[in-house]
Formats: sequence, C-alpha cells, structure tokens
Amino acid sequence: MKKMEKGLVKFINLLRTLGIRVSTAEAMDALEALQYVNVMDKNSVRVALQSMLVKEEDKIPVFEAAFETFFVTPERKQEQQQNLQNEKDKQQLLLAEAEEDLTFQDSTLELEQEEKLLYSELDEKRKEKLQEFLQKSSQASHHNPEKFKSVLENLVKQHLKYWKNTKEYVAPLPVEETGNPELDASLAELNNLDPEKKKLLYQDMQSIAEEELPLARKIMKQFSKKLASRISRNYHRSKKRRQIDFRGTIRKNISYGGTPLKLQYRSKRIKKTQLVLLCDVSGSMNRYSSFVTSFVYSLASVLKRIDTFLFSENLEKLEIGSLPQDNYEDAVFKMMENSKVWGEGTNINKALKQLLKNYSEVLTRKTIFIIVSDTKTLAVEEAAKKLQKIRGRVKEVIFLNTLPKEEWQGKHTVEILKKSSTMYPCHTIADLKNLSSIWLTK
Repeated sequence: MKKMEKGLVKFINLLRTLGIRVSTAEAMDALEALQYVNVMDKNSVRVALQSMLVKEEDKIPVFEAAFETFFVTPERKQEQQQNLQNEKDKQQLLLAEAEEDLTFQDSTLELEQEEKLLYSELDEKRKEKLQEFLQKSSQASHHNPEKFKSVLENLVKQHLKYWKNTKEYVAPLPVEETGNPELDASLAELNNLDPEKKKLLYQDMQSIAEEELPLARKIMKQFSKKLASRISRNYHRSKKRRQIDFRGTIRKNISYGGTPLKLQYRSKRIKKTQLVLLCDVSGSMNRYSSFVTSFVYSLASVLKRIDTFLFSENLEKLEIGSLPQDNYEDAVFKMMENSKVWGEGTNINKALKQLLKNYSEVLTRKTIFIIVSDTKTLAVEEAAKKLQKIRGRVKEVIFLNTLPKEEWQGKHTVEILKKSSTMYPCHTIADLKNLSSIWLTK
C-alpha cells in the first residue's frame, strides 16, 4: 500500500510539473479510487486516475502521455534514467566544445548556457563562418580589447537569437528538473512531444512566418476557448460553494409551519471583468498587439465590457463591437493593419494624456487597465506619472511587456514603468497562455 502511495505522489508531482493542477483532496480521492480497481490492470488504473485528477479536456493528452511514460517496467525506468544521464553527458561535451570555439584572443566569450547549446545546433557551415569571424576579430588590433569583447559577445548573441527564431530551431519545454531522477527521466522523455506546436508556442510572436499564422492562431484560439469556458462556469451558481439562503428557506417553508423541510441555497456570483486595452502598434509591435487583442476578444462572451485603444504617437479607439464572434482573429488582424496610427513612433505619454482627456469615463474602480508595449518610448518619466494616475482610478494596471524577460534587466524604461504597473512578459504565445491565470482571479 505504501509503495502505491509513493508512486501516486510521484505521478501527481509529474502532472503538476506539466501544468495539471491537482489538489490534495483530489490526490486523496485518486488513492481511494485505486482501492476499487485491479491495480494490475493498467487500463483500469488509467481510467480511475484520469477521472479523479484531470478536470480539463485539453489536459487529457498531457495526462495520457505522462501516464504512458511514468507507469512502465523497472527495466524501462532504468533505461529512461540512463538516457537522461547520457543526454546530460552529451550536453556537457557540447558546452565544452562551444566554450572552446567561441573565444576572443584566447578568452572565452561570456554566453548563457542556452546560447552555447544553440551554437551546438548550428550546421558545420554556420559554425565555420562564426569561428572565422571570431578569429579575424582576435587577430585585429584593438584600442580597448575588453570593450570590443563585450561588443563581440552581443553580436554573437544576436546571431544565435536570430537562428533560434527561424523555423529550423525547436525550443525545448521550459520545465525545470525536479531533483528526483525518476521524475526527471520522465520529463526528459515527454519533452520530445509535439515539436511543431512547441516551436510556435515559444517562438517570438513577431518572427512567426505568414504561412504559420493560421496554426498559431488556431493554438491561441484553442486555449482561449477553454479559458472562456472555465471563466463562464464560475459565473454560475456553485454547488460546492453555495450557502443556505435563510430568508428564502423561511418563505419556501411557510406552508409547513416554518419547519425547514426544503432548504434554499444561494451563492455569490463572480462579477464580470471590465477591461480597457491599450495596444502599441508602432513598427514591429503590431503583431504582438494583434495577438493580444484577438486573445482578449475571444473572451468577449464572458467579459462585461472591453474598450480597445491603439496608439503609437497618437491614440485611436478600435471599434470591434460589430465583428462576428466566430472570426475575431482574422478581423482583428485586418483592423490593426488598417489603423491610422499603425507604424508610427512610440509615445506612451502622449497616448495616456489623450486617454485621460477624451475617454476618462472608461477608467473606473471596476476596470482592469492593460497596456501592451515593449516600453521603448519618449518621455518615459511623464508616462509613468500618468500611468500612476490611472492606477489610482482603476482596479489594476497590467503592463504586458513584449520584450523577452531576460532583456528587462538594466532597461531604464522597464524599471520606470514597473513602478506604476504589474508587469508580465508577453513575447510568445506561451507567455500569453501563461497569463490565463490572471483572468481566472480578477
């Protein structure tokens, strides 16, 4: 019995690592369910655990893959762990090779581990070109070698980042190791699933090719539809959270002399969220804002109100109320492209000033104010002051930063605007998917 409990705990930890939420009560229910099935029958165990542990339909494939990977013979588990160790050993060799190749005047370039592994994925021709470039740079005379080395490191990083964003690179799942050899071996095997979908999930939205847009929008529509369904269910009366309605019970039982034979219940309804969406459409920002707006409008049926504004140097209100609810994605992208302010420079301060002056009525205590931008703007201090003013009027200010989070450090505009908002990364579709938890709590 204890062995079964330990195995179930490990499996639940694996599910949690993969994004399936499992409560303690559900874990106990699963353990109890196993007492009523033949644990030697793998299919019976699968059905029992799935019914107890998986609440969302879109998580069933994840559960199935995890189950097939985790519940294997001892020999197969040993093989998984050996494969993981072999992969780690191979990775160490690749890192050592990258450190040997990527040098400037016999000094190793300061690169992140992921960047070194990206280098190892390059074909030989690209590696040779990069090595030749570094060799010529090392042989040339430099007034300030240390300063030039820093410039060189940035050039190499940009080259690797560019290659990462091409269709040739498939990003690994961003799942950290647990420290448990058994679970980590299972995670490593699961990491090889659905490469095409993973690539689009973790690819810079701006670099998604035109021919890949339909699949990217389909992925986004799938999780936004599931999210809308989950939020909508919260708006209805909950049997688990309901309380006795004493007044209703008394009225209902008057004919019984006041004896409460028929109890009446009530539950607090969750108030629908009111959103104000402010999207930067200057230059390359258009793709990010289009994805965010499409995502938000996919939730239109469960949101009380959405007011959307576009800005670059000036502000423009986007009218989407008449759009067909079954085709928001294409319509939003087209409306963005036809915007009068699309492609201009960025001035968040000016946009916020116009919003406060001409549309102050949308900023209420029931409003969540969302701004989508890369923070690169003129007059950032003045913009932060206006954002702080808006923060005092609304329920919350959320800043969706389209810069990769690893680039936030040391960015003056990021540090200034973070003081006036709650900032989240919004660089990939996966980032947008991770924001789903916000909508469930607002």
